[in-house]
Amino acid sequence: MSDELGNAKISLRLADGRPYPLLLHEQTNQQHVLLVPAHAGQKAVSLNFTYHPLNGSGPVWLGLLQLTDLPESKEVELKLEVSLDSAEKFHATVSIENTGRTEKLEVVIPSERRLKARRKKKPFWFFGILFIGSILLLIAWVAFQVAALNKAEPLPPPFSVNETPSKLR
Repeated sequence: MSDELGNAKISLRLADGRPYPLLLHEQTNQQHVLLVPAHAGQKAVSLNFTYHPLNGSGPVWLGLLQLTDLPESKEVELKLEVSLDSAEKFHATVSIENTGRTEKLEVVIPSERRLKARRKKKPFWFFGILFIGSILLLIAWVAFQVAALNKAEPLPPPFSVNETPSKLR
């Protein structure tokens, strides 16, 4: 986990790409945040949520909340409410304060066991590449052997028809 995130369990990606910690590992599992669009007159907002496991493995993307057709008002405020229940289910609700429109996201946080299983499955592609590489090498070797046979000089005949062996004279 990066120092910027500290002990974040769930983070939100900001418009500039930096993560913003929403829920910490030892914190209460509920948070309310007031957001504003990055640019005036922005028509849509995308909120990307990421889970950061304690085991130090890389972040896991949880999901995306999108709000389109934002009001033309200069002061659009988005109220974000996030929580994590006892079953490790992540809930995110974003609403536009001016209109009351809401969007929701619910995702089950992957368990440490599932994350380990996902990491163990990745090396199998390596064996596929090795297998394909060895087959290509075998094909190349056979092609070189066939080419070498075609280039070999023919053996001279044991004697010529015009010449008679010295014993026969």
